Amino acid sequence: MKQALASIAALRRKRLAWPALGLLALLSLGLPAAAWLLPGAHAGWSLAAWLCSLGFVLLAAHELRQARRRVVEIRQMLNEALDALPASVEIFDAQDRLIAYNQQLQEIYPHMRGAFKRGATFESLVRTSLAQGRVPEASGREEAWLRERLQARRIPREPLLQQVHDGRWLRIQERHMPSGGIVGVRTEVTDMILEHQRLASTDGLTGLGNRRLFDERLQQAWQRSARLGLPLACVMVDVDHFKQYNDHYGHVAGDDCLRRVAQLLRGCVSRPADTVCRYGGEEFVLLLPDCDLQQARNVAQRCLDELRLAAIAHAASPLHRNLSFSAGVAAHVAGPDLAAQSLVEQADAALYSAKQTGRARIAMQV
Repeated sequence: MKQALASIAALRRKRLAWPALGLLALLSLGLPAAAWLLPGAHAGWSLAAWLCSLGFVLLAAHELRQARRRVVEIRQMLNEALDALPASVEIFDAQDRLIAYNQQLQEIYPHMRGAFKRGATFESLVRTSLAQGRVPEASGREEAWLRERLQARRIPREPLLQQVHDGRWLRIQERHMPSGGIVGVRTEVTDMILEHQRLASTDGLTGLGNRRLFDERLQQAWQRSARLGLPLACVMVDVDHFKQYNDHYGHVAGDDCLRRVAQLLRGCVSRPADTVCRYGGEEFVLLLPDCDLQQARNVAQRCLDELRLAAIAHAASPLHRNLSFSAGVAAHVAGPDLAAQSLVEQADAALYSAKQTGRARIAMQV
């Protein structure tokens, strides 16, 4: 019996405990039975067999308790590891039922705290979010959007970007497991998206808005003008004889000159709704909501005066010894028979008139 127990201990040291337990189970049944069935078996042998059997059972029960405790420990470690991750994680089985998730998932979707339950299907979770109006891109076509989302989920693909109802942006990665389940990782990338949008709408040289931003703001301001019946003004500005400036001082100095003009123009408008953009080359544009023609001309005059005070030298100018610019001003109340671009065209026509009549001046729309 001592030899048997020593053998079992050796097996356990070699991580062969479960085969050993199988052997013990067979022995626990076989030894007492053999001791009872064998004719003339000594009573001491029978008692020893039963004691050995009891020892086997107790050892097996101990091993089982340890295994269960280890499973609980591993599950706890897994939950702690998931919660320690900087991104939200959800794990679905082959039937698309939620089997694990971390705390970050509930923080990203606080309105879904009661819905995140093990066994809930992905579709039921999305339906809950749609019913609460939490998916802006699905507004008005919820069922169609859901079908598209479920179909796309079945096919491994690149990460997707999704905006949630409060304006945050999420980067969603879904990876398929060999078992048929899906691991989803969601990371908030709002700052990255906003920075990308800022860079996409900013002129790299001057830091002003670029043509793309101007076009967006123009459409928004035009719609507002039509809705409220308030005027919208546009001032087009062009630096006089800028080619000669570049030829005389060089392109590095030319770039610096454009940056100084941009800073000056930005300082001449103070309302948050006003927009100053670089329109292209040495041309700039000011968009002034709730501003009539005379008010817009006053802004343009302020810009002209500030440039004169700045006294930026322009030795190659045929007009003055300092830098100057020309400006064209137009203003409209948006109407159904006018397009937003018509405002820009009239300001541009006024700018052309200012340049044709001597430059370094302001011209108004005809």
